[in-house]
Amino acid sequence: MRLKFLLPISCSLMIVGLHGAAVAKAVVQPVSANEIKLDPEIRHGKLANGFTYYIRRNVRPAKRVEMRLVVKAGTMQQDRDQVEYAHLVEHIVANHVAGDLGTIWEWVQGWGGKIGTDFNAETSDDRTIYRLSLPSDQPELFAQALGIQRGWAQGAVLSVKDTARERKAVLAEILGSRNRQSRIMDQVAPEITSYYDTWDERQASIQRSDDAPVLRYYRDWYRPDTQAIIIVGDIDPMAVEAMVRKTFGNLPRGVGKRSPTVRPAPIPVRDRFRIITDPEQKEVQLRQIIASRGAEATGYQGLRSEIVTQLLERMYVDRELRLRDTFDPVQARSAQDTDVTSFSGRYSGGVRTTQSHFTLHPDRMREGVDAGLAVRRAVQVEGFQQVELDRARQLLGRDLLSEQLPLEERPLTSGSMVLAITDHFVKASPFQSWGDYERTHRQILASITLADINKAAREAWKGTNRELLLLAPPKLLASMPSEAIIRAWMNEAEQRPAVAYVPRVSADTLKTNVELPAYAGNLLVTRFEELGLTRVVIPENGVTIILKPDRDLSKRDIRGGQIHIAATRPMGAEAWSGNAYLNARQAGNLAYLGGVGGLSPFDYARLRIERGIWTSPGVDELETQYLAGAPRKELDMLMQLTHAHFTQVQRSEDAFRLNSRQLRDHFNKLGEKSPQKILADRVWEVSSRHSADRPKLDASNFDTLDYDMALGYYQQMMGNAGQFLFVVQGRFDPADITPTLVKYLSKLPSSGPAEIFGRKRPFQLRHDAVKETVYAGGDENASVILKIAGPVAVRREDEKKTRAFNNIMRARLHDRLREKENGTYSVQFGASMSRSAGEFSVSVSFDCKAVDVDRMVAAAIDELRKLRENGPTAAEVAKAMQLDATYLATLDDDIYFWPGRLSTRYVEESGADSAFEPVQYDQVTIESIKALAEKLIDPTKIQQYVRLPEAMRK
Repeated sequence: MRLKFLLPISCSLMIVGLHGAAVAKAVVQPVSANEIKLDPEIRHGKLANGFTYYIRRNVRPAKRVEMRLVVKAGTMQQDRDQVEYAHLVEHIVANHVAGDLGTIWEWVQGWGGKIGTDFNAETSDDRTIYRLSLPSDQPELFAQALGIQRGWAQGAVLSVKDTARERKAVLAEILGSRNRQSRIMDQVAPEITSYYDTWDERQASIQRSDDAPVLRYYRDWYRPDTQAIIIVGDIDPMAVEAMVRKTFGNLPRGVGKRSPTVRPAPIPVRDRFRIITDPEQKEVQLRQIIASRGAEATGYQGLRSEIVTQLLERMYVDRELRLRDTFDPVQARSAQDTDVTSFSGRYSGGVRTTQSHFTLHPDRMREGVDAGLAVRRAVQVEGFQQVELDRARQLLGRDLLSEQLPLEERPLTSGSMVLAITDHFVKASPFQSWGDYERTHRQILASITLADINKAAREAWKGTNRELLLLAPPKLLASMPSEAIIRAWMNEAEQRPAVAYVPRVSADTLKTNVELPAYAGNLLVTRFEELGLTRVVIPENGVTIILKPDRDLSKRDIRGGQIHIAATRPMGAEAWSGNAYLNARQAGNLAYLGGVGGLSPFDYARLRIERGIWTSPGVDELETQYLAGAPRKELDMLMQLTHAHFTQVQRSEDAFRLNSRQLRDHFNKLGEKSPQKILADRVWEVSSRHSADRPKLDASNFDTLDYDMALGYYQQMMGNAGQFLFVVQGRFDPADITPTLVKYLSKLPSSGPAEIFGRKRPFQLRHDAVKETVYAGGDENASVILKIAGPVAVRREDEKKTRAFNNIMRARLHDRLREKENGTYSVQFGASMSRSAGEFSVSVSFDCKAVDVDRMVAAAIDELRKLRENGPTAAEVAKAMQLDATYLATLDDDIYFWPGRLSTRYVEESGADSAFEPVQYDQVTIESIKALAEKLIDPTKIQQYVRLPEAMRK
């Protein structure tokens, strides 16, 4: 459906760059205990037709604007004959209202926007949101966006054709969501809230052909008095307000009169036990869920109640985590679900829950239950201690008030603001100015007493709807204890005397055994202005450091105030084969077991939680990598740990025994692999040339791990720091942090990087055609992966052309498979090249109904073939270049981009300056894309991997 704009929108009102314009600001009032005021910098109003708007200027980030059209209706407003129709209406409205500009997909990509990032739509239980994020310095583009939002508000025509098409798209999305977690939720959630629709109900409803309920939902809820537009960014609020009034002021009031307020879900009085299982359930877990009525935090007291709950949860979980501070824990660690207690669970219909999750060893179930309930018993009888509250208050305050960030970076970015304002519109949740927010939260945190916390802890377990759930793999059901036995365990535990709790000493007291003098040599420092890089080479050991501070400080700090270190060595476990490869591959994990720098693994866990310090050494197939991060004030401690990771191996037989036991528990679990995992494993086995020599850790080989062998390989891979490129990112002045970095990195052992320069690998991938089918899963969905690989001469100058090729192919496959074939919700496509191996890889993947596999595969191959034979259009190339411009402008938004990019270039250029300078890319043309497609797409070498449901096995 393509709609014309319903009214002309003037572009004469400039909306950005008015940094000198006088924008009226109200005086911030003191915080009141009885009222929390809306941020006075928001221009907020309601038009005569009931339509609401919120407009605020915010220059974080600069030259960007966030727009949200919010409908105060979601799945809770559905009638029983409208299950999944809120979602269906969202699809119809969002995808087809860009008017004369084409479809929304064409319009967004036409100005370089990304689907999913700069445009998206979502439906939840109480709202539907249509999202745009775009440059704010293009008035015509903003005017178009406002017109599109107007169309979303009340411009769609729900034709039979569009409804039928989007039913298929929604169905594909539903089918793709079928997994263990959704099946477990289908067994649990309907007993907690009446507003939960199961997967089967959603699937059955969306496949009906009756459109009358769809139209009724749209007419009931898409009306001005249930809608708001929220605009936050680098704009002139007064000018934008005038545009909003003109654009939305003449929206018809609509025929619907229903209130979006729904009746609360009933809370039954019961205490019930159930056993729940699933083919993919691998763990034994005892859950207790206590449901009660829960009001939203709409004022000062509501906000205070929420903060009390957050403090309680932190304090309670800290005690539960103490159960793991041993090499013989009586509870298992979950790899599938959360395994700590939550006091803040929420379900649709105003239901609040307290949930405890005990993950249990099948042969030590009672011990695990006793340990978990002992924590609860001690809290209920003796309560928490003041030292626990003080520490939790300090940590929660740090997180709520962004205290790890500089003062100027603490206020919200535009994206965070629109989320909070949306909550204000839908739920009347408070949204204050940053100054008021900070004062209110400091006031509330200071006012909460130990008595408040202990009272909340006692009341949290008093709900009337009590569910006791035992989750277990199907093959263990027969050996599970009965309800009577489990309740007897729990009753006995409740009668035992409470065990006095001894709080842990603060992690602030933890220190390493690393003491080194300051560096006294002469560094080789080079500045690369175009990319904003500083290279520091330590002459004594040849270690190279690249410092890349953030340049656009108006953007959100994606590292949350931390400095991140990524050290990469372009050689991994590939040098070994068989059992040696297996041990080398696990070397990073095993070297980490015993702790680091004189600290135990339990101390280290506390460093992460309480001080935000983390490190992660790892050995992959083709590289060795060390990742780490910490707040700026903890940089010295982080570097002590970094030095220890490269120079010390802290051996612990107890830790290795625990790891072996955990691996045994993991691989002996009786649940089935997920269908996606089964397919991925088979693709790896068939498509990799070296899969036989490079085994994956599994049930057949985990007990062959040799602790000493793995630690030896770890020392070998980490023993030459000169083979690593250390990339440091964050918000810092290179001159400020270089002395701390060099103090520790200059003392690392190194013989230089020469061995890694110019290194070539053998081919890694299979290059011929193949067809493989695996059978797994019990639903009607299938998964498809198409691959092509082969030799290629890789030039760095071809990168831009490859990115354009990717953009064009993704758009074509989306248009063909989703829009025309209506057979899938999303398609993934990627083409990449390895310079070290001299080969390329092309991959297409999607889910679809099993009955549609042949048709969808043929359509995908047809699109690949057409690009190879005919090349792209000029319009496609232009659109791809727009997307590429956006990509280049947002590289700093990806935490992992620069470490990967720079370490690869460092090796390719043998450490020369050219590795850190911009690449001069070849021009992208119709002819160059066609030539690349001819090189990468050979229909005779397509590898086809398909997963079909188990029921289709002949």
